[in-house]
Amino acid sequence: MKTIKPVMLLCVSVSLLAACSASPGRQSLQPDVGDQNGWQTYTNAKYHFTIQYPSDWQVLELPTTEYLTATDQVWFVSETLPQPQTDSRADIVLIFTREDHSPDWESKYFDDYLSEPLWLGDVKVKRISGVNKESRLPEIVILAEIGDYYLQALPNHGAASLEYFDQVISSMRFVQAEATPPPPSATSIRGSLDEKTIVFEGIGFTYPSSLAEGATAKTIPAYIDPSGFMYDDLPEHVRFDFSIPYTTQDPFAGLQPSWIPWLRHQNPAGPEIQPLIFIFPTAAYAEINPLAGERIEALKILLDDNAVLTGGELPVLPTFNSAQDLRGQAKPLAFQVGRGLRFITRYSQGVAPVVNPGVFYTFQGLTEDGSLYVAVFFPLYVSVLPNQIQVEDWDAFNQSYLEYMTDIATRIEMLEPGNFEPDLECLDALVRSMTIDTSSLTR
Repeated sequence: MKTIKPVMLLCVSVSLLAACSASPGRQSLQPDVGDQNGWQTYTNAKYHFTIQYPSDWQVLELPTTEYLTATDQVWFVSETLPQPQTDSRADIVLIFTREDHSPDWESKYFDDYLSEPLWLGDVKVKRISGVNKESRLPEIVILAEIGDYYLQALPNHGAASLEYFDQVISSMRFVQAEATPPPPSATSIRGSLDEKTIVFEGIGFTYPSSLAEGATAKTIPAYIDPSGFMYDDLPEHVRFDFSIPYTTQDPFAGLQPSWIPWLRHQNPAGPEIQPLIFIFPTAAYAEINPLAGERIEALKILLDDNAVLTGGELPVLPTFNSAQDLRGQAKPLAFQVGRGLRFITRYSQGVAPVVNPGVFYTFQGLTEDGSLYVAVFFPLYVSVLPNQIQVEDWDAFNQSYLEYMTDIATRIEMLEPGNFEPDLECLDALVRSMTIDTSSLTR
C-alpha cells in the first residue's frame, strides 16, 4: 500500500522574503530583525517540533472545526484575545492539515513561479515563489517533508506579524519520533491488505484499502458562532477523516456551507478535502441549533413513514448556507445499530453547471434509540458528468436551467453503482458495517 508523504507548507508574503546564507549547496532561512534573547520555546510533542517566540506573546492550541482537512491549530498572539474563536488578532497561525500537495502543486496554485532548495534547520525544504492564481498577489511558499501531517504557517497582516514572522519561523526545529502504538482508549486500526477496521470511542466501521489508505478520528469540541448565528453551532462530536489514494476537488467549493466558516471568509475557492464522517449527539445538537433540530425530526419522519424518496429536499446535517438542488440514487440503508438514508446530492447558491466532482454521496442516519446522528460525506466522480463546462450563453442557460437539472437528475438516477467513483456499493458497505456504543457517546 502506498504511503502519502506529508509536507510542511509555510506561506510567506514576498515582502517577508528571508535572507539566505551563501553556503554552497545549503542555504538556510535566516531572521533579519532583532534577536531572540529572552524568548520562550514552545514544544509540540504531537507534531514533534520546537519553535521560539517573544516572551510577552501567548500560545493557543486549538482543535478546529473550521477546516475540512485540518486537525489542529497553534496560534502565536502578541496581545490577549477576548474571543479565542476569532483568528483576526492572531499574529502567526500554524495549521496542521491533510490537504494533498502533489508534485504539480506549484503549477496548480502559482503563475510564473520559481522553485529552489533551502534548509530550515536540518530539514531540507523547497522554496517556491510566484503569483497566487486566486489572489493575484506575490507569495513565497516553503515545502518540506516533516512527519505525518501537512503544516501551514501563515502570518496575519498586522505589524507584529510582518516584523516577527521570519524570525519566529526560522527558529523551528523538527525532531524525528519513533512511531508508537496508540493507547487502548485511543483510535485503533486493524485489517488485512484488502480491508481495514477503525475503532474510536465505541464507534467502528470497516472500509476497503482501495477506498482509503488510512483513517483517523478525534473528538471535536463544541463550536458556538461568536456572531450569534446559531445555525452554524455544533455540539461536541466525533469526526473521522480519510487519507484517500485518489484526488478530488472539494465538492463544497464555491457552495459556502455554513458549517465551514473558513471557506466563506478566507478561501472562496475551497481546499481539496478528504471524505468525512460525523457522529453528533442529537439532544445537544437540537438544543443549540434549531435548524438541526428540525432536520433531525424530518429524518425521523422519513424513516418512520418509509416515505418515497424522489420528492423535495432531503435532510442533511451539518447545515449548508446554500440550496440542495440535486438529488438521486436515494434509498434507505441500515447499519448495525440504526438506519438512515443514502443519496447523491449537490448544493449551490445559484444557477451553475453540474460538473465533477461537484456532487457527493451522503448518508444521514440515526441510531435505533435516536440519541446519535450519523452523517457520511464522500465526494464523487460521476461517469455522465464532465469535469468542466464553459457556458457561452448564460441567458439561454438560465432559461433552460430547469430542464437541464431535470435531465442531469434523470441521468444520475439511471446509473449503476459502478458508474460512480468511489463505487456506491463500496460506500454502502462502509455504512452497513458501522457499530456504535451509544452509551459512551450520548451527552
